[in-house]
Amino acid sequence: MSVYHKDKLLPLYCSLWSLVHQSSKNHFIFINIDGQVNIDIVNLLNHFEKKYDYIKVNHSVKNIGLAASLNILIEYTLKNFTDIEFLFRMDADDICKLNRIEKQKEFLISNPCVDVLGGSCKEFGIFNKVIVKHDLDYLIKRNIIKTTPFIHPSVVFRKRVFLNGIRYPERTHLSEDLSLWLSLSLSGYIFHNIPDVVLYYRLNDNTLNRRMSFSKARSEFTERFNYVCRSRDSLLLNLFYCTVHFAIRLLPIPLCKILYRMLR
Repeated sequence: MSVYHKDKLLPLYCSLWSLVHQSSKNHFIFINIDGQVNIDIVNLLNHFEKKYDYIKVNHSVKNIGLAASLNILIEYTLKNFTDIEFLFRMDADDICKLNRIEKQKEFLISNPCVDVLGGSCKEFGIFNKVIVKHDLDYLIKRNIIKTTPFIHPSVVFRKRVFLNGIRYPERTHLSEDLSLWLSLSLSGYIFHNIPDVVLYYRLNDNTLNRRMSFSKARSEFTERFNYVCRSRDSLLLNLFYCTVHFAIRLLPIPLCKILYRMLR
């Protein structure tokens, strides 16, 4: 988990509460504070770290962005906790279902070919809707330009993905997760999503405002366009989807809300 200055105290508390009350107890929680944050956030994280010895908090002096912040945590985990096999993602304003770790870990143990596993989520905030992604690897990859393959904070990686040198791309603008999925797909890693809701996903006006900008639209278009050119899969259709995604990112927020309700 990465925490930065726009994260709020109560959502972060709820997120942490959902992690320390997991049905599976054999896990660590690694948090990077990305730059300067409110003192209340620091105090809350210090409290949790002192109370639970499996919580480890690092602090980056300067804000370095989500991708770099997560990469710091990946490096730290691989170096200091060599027995850990699965690395779960989590955001500071979402809430895990209390059996999330247990459920996803059991699936990965039973399906050793799967490298990256996501799950469904229940949105709350603007909408109250269950979001389900394609489940099988070939379906995820066939639709990877049309539909984002994973709900990012629902994902768990096998350690071998990162032992092979994979990291979150740091050159993108708010598109590190999309860029990572596309890179992993081209490299032949196996994807899967379970239909179970593993996460309560906070979606509010601030979330949409972050997603609606020319910089993010351009960054995502570049990642998708490069993937289409390299994969040569359904070239014309996927170029059409690249353009549609680009256009949606430039829409006014009220119109975007309507499309989210219709298309998600």
